[in-house]
Amino acid sequence: MSDPTAPADRVSSSRKLLLDTPAQAPALGYAEIGLALAHLVSVSEPRFAVGIFGGWGSGKTTLMEAIKTALPKENLVVVEFNAWRFEREPQLLVPLLDTIRAALITWSEQRPAGGATDKMRSIATRIGRVVRALAHGLSADVGLPGAATIHYDVGAALDLISRPGDPDNAQSLYVAAFHELRRAFTELSETGVGRVVVFVDDLDRCLPARALEVLESMKLFFDLPGFVFVVGLDEDIVERAVCVKFGDQIQHAEPGSNDLGGLSSVSIASPSRRLSREYVKKIFQVPYTLPATMPAQLDDLLGSMYCTSGLEPAQIDDLQQRILPYMQYVAVERKVNPREIKRFINAYTLQTLIRPELDPDTVLAVQTLAFRYEWRSFYSAMLTDSAKFIQMLRLYREGVNGAFGALSSELLSPPVDLAEYLNSSSAEPLIRYGSLDAYLSSLRATSDSVIARGGQDFLI
Repeated sequence: MSDPTAPADRVSSSRKLLLDTPAQAPALGYAEIGLALAHLVSVSEPRFAVGIFGGWGSGKTTLMEAIKTALPKENLVVVEFNAWRFEREPQLLVPLLDTIRAALITWSEQRPAGGATDKMRSIATRIGRVVRALAHGLSADVGLPGAATIHYDVGAALDLISRPGDPDNAQSLYVAAFHELRRAFTELSETGVGRVVVFVDDLDRCLPARALEVLESMKLFFDLPGFVFVVGLDEDIVERAVCVKFGDQIQHAEPGSNDLGGLSSVSIASPSRRLSREYVKKIFQVPYTLPATMPAQLDDLLGSMYCTSGLEPAQIDDLQQRILPYMQYVAVERKVNPREIKRFINAYTLQTLIRPELDPDTVLAVQTLAFRYEWRSFYSAMLTDSAKFIQMLRLYREGVNGAFGALSSELLSPPVDLAEYLNSSSAEPLIRYGSLDAYLSSLRATSDSVIARGGQDFLI
């Protein structure tokens, strides 16, 4: 173990993790993309939704933050709705409306007292009345997990919205709520606010059915004046949600049928995929799919991450010298996932803090093999007998192509990208020692118990 007073240990003691937060100075052209989308949001008729599409950890939240930053500071109200935070609510429309109400109150508190702020508070009060009505009428019979049923005491809820003597009083709770919201938001222009921009994030973390409920709730606002939604989501989430909601109908759908909620015909070959795409088209008038981050953009991406996390120069220098060569191998199909890069760096940082006696290059070399799900059989062979694996790797690097066949027949021919890695200078640390058990133990102790790649799980 190194002397804790040595300079290297003083450097390591100041190391930080890269948090899963939006970049303060986004790279990869996100500022320019955000500016363009913010322009559309701020000048187009406010009755549409923007969909920011991308997979897990692809940068959706970072782009949404760039859009917020580029929006004008006047004439609109920005609302931030974290769907995951309210997932346990029985009816997600209630916290969505309440979040909008709170944003209007915040807007009024940040401006001088007067007619506009009084009017905004009045609008917020009316929205609050709708929220109370929906919440008051809501009750739930909760049984086993996943078996909750929801009921409304419609009479009690309507009493909170209805205006005595009003001949237009609706007898449907949702009709009454919609009419009250329409009356409230029609008065927005009197405050100088032309639109309410609602950012919906973390849908990917919700269960598919709950994510679909948020999207369904948004439909209400498309018939109300002044609303724009900006939503970050993975289309796979929508597909799974559609399968949950329309499962029976999808199974019995015939080619050319049109019996799924008015959506266009679906192909019997892949009905759930086709249906989810049709659903997305109906919700989002402005779709934007995040482009894949390529290895050539790693320098900019890493620089943005380091800046946001406030890393010390010594840590940045260490990461720049050691991390970058391994990133090209962590990338799948030459595509870089920003969140996966953070996980990789954080696993390295934690290991070097806890086990400073370990060779950092070997730490990275072992990590790289573990982080690729497609290489799981070779990583498993290393776990089974690291000394034997090292012997075969030495032979392989000396030109014995079938060397790994001595461990298992399925290892006889490594995938092309793995073969490139095993023969590279980056993999050389794997053969520096007679055993890798200490490194494997360190990795398993400090990394996630499950490494997910391509929607599948691999225990490390």
